[in-house]
Formats: sequence, structure tokens, C-alpha cells
Amino acid sequence: MYALSNLPIIGGQTPANYYSNVVFNVGNATANASAQESASSLILQQLNDQRSAISGVSLDQEAANLVRYQDAYSASAQVIVAINNMMNATISMATLTG
Repeated sequence: MYALSNLPIIGGQTPANYYSNVVFNVGNATANASAQESASSLILQQLNDQRSAISGVSLDQEAANLVRYQDAYSASAQVIVAINNMMNATISMATLTG
């Protein structure tokens, strides 16, 4: 049995050398797959970040817009109240003189 371990019987290699090559190839393929997976994950993250930067919504900007629109609505309501008061005063003056 020991004598067979030193004879080239598998593809011109000893069983120990053949086993070493198999282990090396499996380890090498695993390392390559792991590196490719890491690179793919980084690329995916970069693409997601770019998409978010293009189509993302800034909560700070949206809050500022909301305050601006609320102020505009309030100002419009005050203008309508002033016009309503003037119209009421005009109608009151017309009914008193008429």
C-alpha cells in the first residue's frame, strides 16, 4: 500500500500529488468565486446608490417645500378674507345709501 502512494498512477501523478492539485483547484475556484461575488456586490451597491441619487427624494427638501406651500396657502387665505371684508363693506355702504 505504501509503495503505491509513491507510484504515478493517476494521470502520471502520485495519489498525494493528485489530491494536492484537486484541493488547490477547489480552493482557487472558491477564492475566485468569493472575489467575484464581492466585486458584484460592490457594483450593485454603487448602482443602487446612483439610482437613489437620481430618483431619490430629499426629506429635508420636501419638508422645506411643505412649509413654503403652507405659507403660500395662509397668505392666499388672508387675501381672500381681505377681499371678502371689502366686498361686505361695499355691500353695506350700498344698502345704507340706497
